[in-house]
Amino acid sequence: MGSFPNRRDRVAAGLDDLIAELVEGAEAVVFTHDAVVRGAVAWALRTGPEIYRHVEVANCSITTVGVSVGVRKLVRTNDTAHLASLVLVLVLEP
Repeated sequence: MGSFPNRRDRVAAGLDDLIAELVEGAEAVVFTHDAVVRGAVAWALRTGPEIYRHVEVANCSITTVGVSVGVRKLVRTNDTAHLASLVLVLVLEP
């Protein structure tokens, strides 16, 4: 898995490549693990590994990062609102 600085560098390189390949106005969706989300947040905020433990990433949460006019932005992080209406029904049979 590697250290966070190495992972952050790999995530940053991947995001830079992804952004470079997108045509203007296009969006990309990436499904990944919490460590990569933390790296994406660090990339958007142009920060280092010191942020890693300060970023909460819930299961199934949505984090949105973007670039507008060359400026990286953290649009939202750890959003779980889409899960609020889900109901788990457990049926126990005798």
